[in-house]
Amino acid sequence: MTEEAEKRLRNQAREWAAKHFGAEPDYLDVARVQIAVNSINASGFAVSRNRIIVIEKGVAAELPWSSIRSWNWKVSGYEQIRTFGPVGLIQGAQVDAVNRAQRDQAKAESGFFIQVADIEKPEWHVQTDDMKMLKKWHEIFLQLKETCNQSTMAQA
Repeated sequence: MTEEAEKRLRNQAREWAAKHFGAEPDYLDVARVQIAVNSINASGFAVSRNRIIVIEKGVAAELPWSSIRSWNWKVSGYEQIRTFGPVGLIQGAQVDAVNRAQRDQAKAESGFFIQVADIEKPEWHVQTDDMKMLKKWHEIFLQLKETCNQSTMAQA
């Protein structure tokens, strides 16, 4: 995806989140994007005043903090096949196809996972292998947990 298309998508996501929240989101990241004819399939997060929107493969939902049981993240690796010596065109294409499939599978297994109290969809998975973004979102969730715990204790 080009930098311009990514910027345009981020702006569209920010506008959508602002309309939903009634204010600019405190945090917003678009994590994974696939662009097809007439559709954009994105994953990401938006947070505003302890309200969380998660977008998984183009489907968005607001998750009440009280429904979030746990979260974690991982970045999967893969082994790349290497060839030595002369390799024919067909063998080279086969090795490339296997490597591409393994890389795509590792990307599909990577991301931020949110376990929620929901029988129909107990886990949300925002696909990304951007470790900086994953660490950032882990810290955001820790801070939300601390804020919500402090609010609950103040009400008691």
